[in-house]
Amino acid sequence: MWYGRMAFLLKGSENWGPAGEALVSVQDARIQTLQAFLLATSLKNVYLNERTGLEIWDRLYTVTAFYVGLADDLTPYDYLWALDQVFGSNLVLSELTNANNLFALKTELALLPSPKIYGGTGNILLDGPIISESLNEMLDKTKGMRMMGQRFVPDSYMFQHLVFPEVGTYLGDSNRRPFTVGSDGMGGFCRAYVRGLDLMALLGSREALKILIDQGDTDYWNFWQRFGELKDEFDALSKTDWNRNLYWSWLYTLKSLLSGLPEGYPNFVRTEVWQRHHLNTVLASWTQLRHDTILYGEQVSVVVGVIGPPAPPPGYVEPIPVFWGRLLSLTRMTSRGLDDLNLLTPVARQRFTELEELLQQILEIIAKQLTNEQLSSEDREFIKALPMTLDSIITGAEDIALKTTLVADVLTNPLEEQVVEEAVSKVDLIVVACPMPDGKAFLAVGPVLSYYEFKHPMSDRLTDESWRQMLDSPNKPERPKWYAPLMRHD
Repeated sequence: MWYGRMAFLLKGSENWGPAGEALVSVQDARIQTLQAFLLATSLKNVYLNERTGLEIWDRLYTVTAFYVGLADDLTPYDYLWALDQVFGSNLVLSELTNANNLFALKTELALLPSPKIYGGTGNILLDGPIISESLNEMLDKTKGMRMMGQRFVPDSYMFQHLVFPEVGTYLGDSNRRPFTVGSDGMGGFCRAYVRGLDLMALLGSREALKILIDQGDTDYWNFWQRFGELKDEFDALSKTDWNRNLYWSWLYTLKSLLSGLPEGYPNFVRTEVWQRHHLNTVLASWTQLRHDTILYGEQVSVVVGVIGPPAPPPGYVEPIPVFWGRLLSLTRMTSRGLDDLNLLTPVARQRFTELEELLQQILEIIAKQLTNEQLSSEDREFIKALPMTLDSIITGAEDIALKTTLVADVLTNPLEEQVVEEAVSKVDLIVVACPMPDGKAFLAVGPVLSYYEFKHPMSDRLTDESWRQMLDSPNKPERPKWYAPLMRHD
């Protein structure tokens, strides 16, 4: 995390500071830029176990990029590129101190993209009228090299454009305060917080958008303009775009659960209640994704509910073939990618193979369910043994990795000293009336993830352990209001 946040800033000004034209002085920007160039060049000349520092850095960056994507900041490679543009192969380090040479280098770097996400560098304050260019000006101030810059992820990009200054003054009922409202630092109220529902709505969930509207989280100046622009931008993405790395691909997999289903599917999966159940599941899974990618790691889980009344039914798999198909593709992408990077042990490779076979068989069973075809005895045995099969695939995993109770903060509001926490608790149980080929139905019971969203003091960012303690205390937060009607407590 430290290597992702500490920056060598490119821009300096005599008018510097949180509300200035730059975050550091001209002299400090000069020093930091020289440091970045020296650090980048030294990576090529430092050796460890017969590999250069740059080769080791590249290995780390390549693996983490496969998981989470490319850095949102300039990297050592960008600074080496600038050196090559200005000096070619004739670089003499002492020439970096020449003002004309340094200006030429900074000019080359200025041509490269600025960050797309503001991560809090410099605690920037906006001074003067807030216009649409305010965000770009903020991002330009934070441009510079980070050794292992934090990655550009689509949800953070969306959130960036759905809060102040992109989305401004609160226009709703002054007698109610939606989750997203907060101080703008100038005596007014603005959209100072985000919700997981923002992401869900942009991924195509009508239920999420309906909840945002009902709870006042869209009642802001410029909200619909920015929301529409983001919706158009992400709706235009191709399948290739969505599968650029594992993080994006996982969101693409979850996205398939957010669209309504046409006639021909079982009635229970086409109800509003089921759409809200899916919304809860996707939010919880996204929370796990945010949590795990803090450490550049990802863990997936499959949930299937079954029950056996006196006359054993065949079992049931939720029939969403697009979701299961994308999950299979994501599994293959993960396996092939890690294998190409020489990161898979024989045991891990075998686990991926078994998971692929499991998902392929689930797709075959779903095809039968949707056409009211009787399941074979092999199909019924497969569903019955599914919990044990999954257990065997993850044998040896640490207990801590299997816990569903985790938390991740996704936005910081330094003005009100609050963060938005996204969390998952212990699993709930869901009861579903599943259809059978003969027209009868049976009840299936299975676990579902439980999702939480709340604000918490910035000075006390929750860890997984402190979140688990909170769950067992009187300070346990409430579940989202939109999900409460789906729950029974007796």
